Amino acid sequence: MSRSRALQHPACLIVLLLSGCISVGPPLIFQAVAPSDADAFRCITDAARSEGYTVTDANRDAGTIEAEHEVGREDSPLSPQSTIKYVDRIVFSIFRDDNGTNIRATIDYLLRNVAGESVGSEDVVSPDESAKQDVETILSKCGEIVRTAANEQG
Repeated sequence: MSRSRALQHPACLIVLLLSGCISVGPPLIFQAVAPSDADAFRCITDAARSEGYTVTDANRDAGTIEAEHEVGREDSPLSPQSTIKYVDRIVFSIFRDDNGTNIRATIDYLLRNVAGESVGSEDVVSPDESAKQDVETILSKCGEIVRTAANEQG
């Protein structure tokens, strides 16, 4: 079922709106190892922007970067005056261990209202193929991808 079709079912939308944030479909996790001399933080920030993402939060000391990309809009079936925005969100975390500099990217899919407030996360489908390709492109610009997996945490 496509994202837009899923939201055409009032029951799906009601559950999303009432819950605030549901994530039945697990986010996807990618991991890469960056060259030791690279500034992974700057590289990820620049690469995300070059792929059309907006960096919404970045903390060099914590090693975290959050980037979002709006992938569509739809009028809400419950309120035609309300527009729902579909947003792919990627959270990057950069950390060092015995293997060097690691970059972990977690993708999930959000729903926002016109004011930009979260009205939940998509509980019908996982992030789409374009978001997965974007993460692979971003990570490959900054390191070597070593692992891809669905998050096992609920």
